[in-house]
Amino acid sequence: MRNNLFEELNDTEFRKRFRISKNTFQRLANLLDGVMEPVNDRNQPISKINQILICLRFYASGSFQINIGDHFYVS
Repeated sequence: MRNNLFEELNDTEFRKRFRISKNTFQRLANLLDGVMEPVNDRNQPISKINQILICLRFYASGSFQINIGDHFYVS
């Protein structure tokens, strides 16, 4: 089961992990409406929210993709 860190984390923890406020993240996600849609012929495509969070976590931490993928339960 994939995490929904946007809903799970409070504002302070969200900013620590992603270097962006939840409000700014929401505006970014709204800007990407219609541009980013999950495309996958498999059962569970990665949601737009998680795609953005994965990207931001990579930039915020400089961590390797495999570590971030493990955190979000994606490969």
